[in-house]
Amino acid sequence: TTDSSSESTNNPAFTSPPDSEQPNNDQPDETSSDNESVQSSGNSNLGRFSKKYNLNHQKNGAIYGNIRGLYPKCNKTKVPYLQDLASTTNAPFICLTETHLTPDILDAEIQIQGYNLYRSDRLVRSHGGVCVYVREDLLSSILLQDSNSYCDSIILEMKQLVLLVVNFYRPPSCPENMFSQSLEAVKNQITSRSSKYLFIYGDFNFPFLSWDSGVIDENFLAESNSEQRQAKSLIEFANEFFLHQYIDKPTRRKNILDLVFCNNHLLISDFKILFNSNLSDHFLIRID
Repeated sequence: TTDSSSESTNNPAFTSPPDSEQPNNDQPDETSSDNESVQSSGNSNLGRFSKKYNLNHQKNGAIYGNIRGLYPKCNKTKVPYLQDLASTTNAPFICLTETHLTPDILDAEIQIQGYNLYRSDRLVRSHGGVCVYVREDLLSSILLQDSNSYCDSIILEMKQLVLLVVNFYRPPSCPENMFSQSLEAVKNQITSRSSKYLFIYGDFNFPFLSWDSGVIDENFLAESNSEQRQAKSLIEFANEFFLHQYIDKPTRRKNILDLVFCNNHLLISDFKILFNSNLSDHFLIRID
């Protein structure tokens, strides 16, 4: 889908949108405010998570976004901005795609105080990469750290929360075998663990999919057969794990490119779209 007008997060579709390494059929952006809340929902039950681990759905929203370079030479303000955002929201974790990190950038240079950092850098081709910051009081361990020079993914387990967190990036025009390989690696880790709850944050670059219906938008029928097959495999993956996709507002110009999946609607009560043009040309998403 290239746009959405629904105001509710109670979206039953089992789908996931894209995030772009390069512009993908985007339209001019009419959003001008730095911080914009665009969606709300009536569901606020976080159960034992909020009670035991101080996760208040109004104060502790997780953050996701395509950062388009976390620590570029021309802009060293992104990490301080995220530090301030983390301090303000007390986010349990922050998932970022397109970090563009390389081995010569040390963890200490991009550290956020009070958080543990996990990263999966792209080592062969430039750009890409994903990372996750996890609050230090939430014990976490890494299950998968994978990059095949096209797709990048990372999976963390939080045993006290019985929770898996997946962060995934797929670039535009990705070779079909590379996406299949990465998706299969994620699937194998999910099925091998006993964690009950699953969050998947990602940037899959399928702007031609209607995430409400799970079908290809008729305006994009010219997309290659490979792209269509990859999109269908993602829908099948989401259905297999009973995942709902919650983002129904544009996250880059007029396109819904960044998606959030979860297998339990009680864990997501709301989301807000945050825009800062100095941070990225994508909007950040705060998931409450």
